Amino acid sequence: MNLPIIETPMYTTQLPMCGNEIRYRPFLVGEQKTLLIAQEGDDQQNKVEEIFRLVDICTDGVDVRSLHQTDLEYLFIKLRIVSVGETSDVGMECNNCGQENQVSIEFEKYDFIPPEKEVNKIQKLTDTISVELRLPSLIELSKINKIYNIKSDDDESLENPEVMFAILNKMIDKIINGDEVITRDDFTSEELDKFLEGMTIDMLAGILEYVQHQPKMVVPCEFKCSHCEHDNKMLIEGLENFFV
Repeated sequence: MNLPIIETPMYTTQLPMCGNEIRYRPFLVGEQKTLLIAQEGDDQQNKVEEIFRLVDICTDGVDVRSLHQTDLEYLFIKLRIVSVGETSDVGMECNNCGQENQVSIEFEKYDFIPPEKEVNKIQKLTDTISVELRLPSLIELSKINKIYNIKSDDDESLENPEVMFAILNKMIDKIINGDEVITRDDFTSEELDKFLEGMTIDMLAGILEYVQHQPKMVVPCEFKCSHCEHDNKMLIEGLENFFV
């Protein structure tokens, strides 16, 4: 007997950063199962790879790996809403007493937070030398986290000089020396490391400022603690945290 074919609905949205209009569909049961299995593991890189794979097969006309991180997070939230619903009941700890509370997160209330100020991706180092910056991809960051055994939510990771230089190495897209433009294909990671080590502290601060002032997607979460009655106001952010 020939079983009926289930038609999957298609949706359209406009990405907030690049402005491109794309089509997407809900992820299917088998696709969600693979992602859930990856989420239960400890391999950060594998989790990110599965998220990329899922977004890639559920969208049409977009190079997922080239997307700005904010566009990717926005797209994943949209996918999550049409796939598994607008809300999710999870346990959240109170900021005051640490008591876990059952909270309903409303993903349709997602918000786009622009940076506090615009930082030029071309940073001038000297009168003749500048660098053009880019954000490291989630894949690159997950590889760095795996090498240095860092958790994805570790905000103090940049205090480790080795981690900081590994991230900086991925951020330099081009080096501009007068009229000459030197691209990533023209130098090795080792050569770039030596270039970075020759920078002053002020030069380094300008590059790090570019990372610190990027837009982001957040989902607000507010609840009154059932134990101490403290009013909690949180912002859920980060791609992995949107799959709860």
